[in-house]
Amino acid sequence: MTLVTRNSKGIGVIVDLQSSIFATPKRMYDLWCNANAAVALEAQDAFLGRMCKGRLAMVRGQVAEAESLWREVANDFPQRLEPHLELWQLNAMQGAHKKAVLDIRRVVELVGSGKSDWHRCVHIDVDLLFDSKVWTGSADVLAIEDVVHLLLGKSLRLSKLWDHAWHALNNGYEHSSKAHGPFLFQIGKLSVQAAQDKLGIHSERVGENPGRVGLVDPLVLERWLSRGHEHLEKFRTHERTKADFRKGRRYRELLEKCKRAAQASHT
Repeated sequence: MTLVTRNSKGIGVIVDLQSSIFATPKRMYDLWCNANAAVALEAQDAFLGRMCKGRLAMVRGQVAEAESLWREVANDFPQRLEPHLELWQLNAMQGAHKKAVLDIRRVVELVGSGKSDWHRCVHIDVDLLFDSKVWTGSADVLAIEDVVHLLLGKSLRLSKLWDHAWHALNNGYEHSSKAHGPFLFQIGKLSVQAAQDKLGIHSERVGENPGRVGLVDPLVLERWLSRGHEHLEKFRTHERTKADFRKGRRYRELLEKCKRAAQASHT
């Protein structure tokens, strides 16, 4: 991964980081060079230099050190979004999704309040922070306002906080003008996975055995099935790439299997 930053004097700085947190022996010299580049950058721009040090710690596999660095940066620069976004990635990578929720909620609050420094100073592009992530249904790079709501919804979904995830994604959808496709897909995906959870079935093995469906409020289950149908159907108009068509079709198929499992439980 190449982290491109720009210091306060407008001097371009490039720090080349591998995507894996584990460095191979042949990369050690590069790491040494990058460490010196980060130190030099910090002398000119404390924020960007310390952000680079956190990435270098991740490359070395020093996850706790990276977390400590980014939390210090977040405390010292309370209006900056980047350290919270890095902390979100770190916790999400480790499967600590409820911790990730706390990190990304702070970003959502900063963005929503209009008090963040994102649009007031040079920042690390969100495209670089997330390694050029492409959101399903997206026609272009998304604005930070859309990305943070999508990330919050994702972490809440992975924490199985279904209703909280629903409200987070709907809030993002209502305030978005250019990311309706990604929000529709994520809401549809959330609805399918919530229905699967209510049915007590594994996401990849939706079959005719509905598990603990008898313990589920049928109205709650029907609500999730209805939400999934509505949003996945609307998503059809935003399918542009092969990946969009494939993922949309996959979740519509899973939704139909959930419907059959729910029907079978009542016969």
